[in-house]
Amino acid sequence: MSQEKPKIEEIDEKTEKNKTIEEKKEEKKEEKKEEKKTEKKEEKKEEKENEKENEKEKEKEKEKEEEKEKEEELPDPPYEWKQQTDTATVVLKIPEKIRGKNINYKLTVTHLTVGIKGEDPIIDGELFGKAEPEDSIWTLETVKGGKELTINLVKRGNGWWDSFIKGHKKMKQEDMVPDPISISDMDQESAREVNKMVFDMRQKQMGLPSSDELSKREKLQKQFPQFDFSQAKFN
Repeated sequence: MSQEKPKIEEIDEKTEKNKTIEEKKEEKKEEKKEEKKTEKKEEKKEEKENEKENEKEKEKEKEKEEEKEKEEELPDPPYEWKQQTDTATVVLKIPEKIRGKNINYKLTVTHLTVGIKGEDPIIDGELFGKAEPEDSIWTLETVKGGKELTINLVKRGNGWWDSFIKGHKKMKQEDMVPDPISISDMDQESAREVNKMVFDMRQKQMGLPSSDELSKREKLQKQFPQFDFSQAKFN
């Protein structure tokens, strides 16, 4: 028996099916190409964002270094001082012959002028924070080698001051550590600030990242989970 030849309609139908399969393959190829393009765009976008973030961090660090250099160039202030969150104690060396009536003292909420009458003030500047003039006092006492003028200044609102007078040399962080017993008496914000400062000091001693650096790492890790920032350093 002779084989029956396929009909023209059947051939056309098969051809159409083959075309459809090929078209779908091409469509998938195009989709994959588009996906790769999108992935590359996202990667480039992330790289640019990382670069911008790094540039910002570098700028901040540069500013910090410049501030540090300026700070190191500042002379030591003509007084010694220490502080707690609610008070600041300032001590000035005064010639032995000077008596209380010779002292020029004026304290406002934001400014302190103190010295010897008829002479240039020893301190004449804007306070780092605000004071309570009516609650603050000064005393003059005789010590070995002369006299000491001590100002017990009460702060308006609790908090740590970087320096006693704005523009003067900042207090070293290690000198700002309070008696741990007093932390329990602090308000929540001040206690958090002190704990952060103590934590950063301990981290520094052990060569570990500060709380700010850890916070930056956590922020970057959330933004870019595909990267590992656990060992990132911010110079």
